[in-house]
Amino acid sequence: MPNLEQNSDTFLQQLDDLMLPASLEEAFEAYRFDLLRKVCESQNENQLSWYLHEINQLHADAEPAPSFSETFDPFLRLHHGTSHCPPSTLIVLPPLPSTIVRGGIILPSALLGIVEGDIFALGSRLEMYEEAEVNMLARIATAALVDQRDFSDRKSAIEYIATNASQKLKQSLLSDQSFWSSVPRRQVEFPDMVSERRKQLASCDLFNPPLSENELECFADEEIREQTRDIRVMALSPKIRHLSFCRSCLNKFARWQTDLARFHQLAENSSSGRYNA
Repeated sequence: MPNLEQNSDTFLQQLDDLMLPASLEEAFEAYRFDLLRKVCESQNENQLSWYLHEINQLHADAEPAPSFSETFDPFLRLHHGTSHCPPSTLIVLPPLPSTIVRGGIILPSALLGIVEGDIFALGSRLEMYEEAEVNMLARIATAALVDQRDFSDRKSAIEYIATNASQKLKQSLLSDQSFWSSVPRRQVEFPDMVSERRKQLASCDLFNPPLSENELECFADEEIREQTRDIRVMALSPKIRHLSFCRSCLNKFARWQTDLARFHQLAENSSSGRYNA
């Protein structure tokens, strides 16, 4: 069982970070989370909060983004059914706003004015920042966007950050996709995050005793059907701890419980004669 001396909120947060992905979207987001965490781990919380504050000041009239992952969203909020696809190692994403702007697409002058205004505003806000600090903010942006972009100078880094953080630009692109219909979509390959998370769970110290190899494996459909019939059977399962970190199995158990409850309701209605003519 979990180490009970740990703060429960901390334990649950750590467990959330290690959940086995149940869909392509979750697998990609797990990879993105790991990239972003790796880049940010060298910075303290105050510094990261200040970086995010500077980005949010570009849109002072809008609700501030709570995290870099939301500020730099590679999906452009267009998930294209990836939440319903099984976990994989390849995902197709919309082109980045910075790619659209740099790609020779003819944008309305008003939209170009927004982009140029955001670039100028961010450049002014970062004027007193050291080169290393601007580079760090650019690295955070590329990690959140899962992009391989490198920057040769301060100017290109600021342009990239401001363009991909611009809320008004993203809103315009979402409202009229003809701006980017001719730009190739991104194909991003990434590791098997189900396997990666299993490795991390096997070596983490959240569980005492440590998880066994059997507990790391998902329930077979037959096991789920058998154990859904009686909660006591599920509670006594040697794999019960698996449900604490596998959303896919949790969803399957929930579906079977719903179907079983519906079956019992239909049987009760039939036996009571409600469906008799």
